[in-house]
Amino acid sequence: MKLLYVGVESSFINWIQSILEDCVAEVIADSQQFQNILDDETKTFDLILASHHTQAMKSMPSNELAQGLRMRFQKTPIVFVTQSKENYNRAEYVKHGFSDAYLLPFEKSEFLEYLNDSVLPPEKVYKSVVLTDFSETEPLPCDVHLMLPLNRKYVKIGVKGGEFGNVATDKLLRSGTSRLFIRKSELQEFNAAKARKIAQLASGELNSTERQAQLQSMVRGIFTNLFSTADETQHFADGKSLVKEAATIVDNYIAGSKDGDTFKKVCLQIGADTSNYSHASNVAIFVSLFAPALEIKSVADLATAALLHDLGEESVPSEILEKAKSELTFEENTLYEGHVERSLQIIKEKRIVVSEQIHTWIAQHHERFNGTGFPKNLPGSRIAIEAQLIAIADEFDYLTRAIRGQQKLNPQQAFKKMFNSGYYDPEVIKKITFYLGLPSES
Repeated sequence: MKLLYVGVESSFINWIQSILEDCVAEVIADSQQFQNILDDETKTFDLILASHHTQAMKSMPSNELAQGLRMRFQKTPIVFVTQSKENYNRAEYVKHGFSDAYLLPFEKSEFLEYLNDSVLPPEKVYKSVVLTDFSETEPLPCDVHLMLPLNRKYVKIGVKGGEFGNVATDKLLRSGTSRLFIRKSELQEFNAAKARKIAQLASGELNSTERQAQLQSMVRGIFTNLFSTADETQHFADGKSLVKEAATIVDNYIAGSKDGDTFKKVCLQIGADTSNYSHASNVAIFVSLFAPALEIKSVADLATAALLHDLGEESVPSEILEKAKSELTFEENTLYEGHVERSLQIIKEKRIVVSEQIHTWIAQHHERFNGTGFPKNLPGSRIAIEAQLIAIADEFDYLTRAIRGQQKLNPQQAFKKMFNSGYYDPEVIKKITFYLGLPSES
């Protein structure tokens, strides 16, 4: 594996080199070295990572950087990575020749997935697929694996040609496992098998795995537009689009679902993806599914608030986000808690036209029923019920997702933990669990 780093700072290079095995790297730090690499026609690379991190490369416009690299390395993946939102515009980067662009640390999960897809052999890369895309009565199109989050190991639970059966499928779903894994080398065969089945049904629909991928792409598009530097007219257009997209998420991924079992819909949304975009869309969908339990009617507004609730985390370093709150220093905790105000600031800067209620729900989603939350230590009686619901959906997603080194809880365990914590209104938890058909906590 041969990598070329162009204008990338040393700490980032060290991080990437620690992840990749058997990787040979060449580093370009200034414009003269850059010109030399363009002139040397003997050089080839498997992947190029470019940025403006080094002082010597900051003066080169990103379009010139992209065009120069693309003309010389026409078939090589060339990715722009940056930690600065200044002049960040993913669409423009791709337009000028980059294969993609990633804003770090916010898009760390997406970037690492891209890196694995680019450098590892397909048989060593595992891709997440939705459990219900496997028929209960038909042979499995490929080997199927379960991921163990504590050590990130993959265990084979289904063999190509075998069957799951409806009992096994239901048991996996109720345990909070909605995502299984197949090798990337078998993904094409998996999609082809599903396409044949859909063609037989003449439904023309996407399979569940494709729908999830489409949802993540849509959410990433929303966020990267908001993070991009653009004129005020564009900001206003992005704001209007975001509100429309939030309503689309509710319509297409909840109301549009054919399955009427709400608990099953909740289980299917529980995932193995730990990205910020997955979290945002999961919380939006969970609050929409939980809302009827509390007779909340403004579901689209609630989904919009949930989608934006952690927008300000883009300015918080990943090493802080990856720590438990109890482990943060005073300075780190201050920076982390500031993401709530930062979220509201981004909404204002981008001229996203949302109701005052949505502002309130976002501002209060880290307040806690026992008054120990932030930023204002509000007690339960002063926290909007919608903000409480976003807080519950937020924690539910965290407790049930497959995070490395963390025990993954099933839905019933997650609600029990929240019920006993004192952070959430126990009556609200009771109403949600009753609505979902789960045993009530006492």
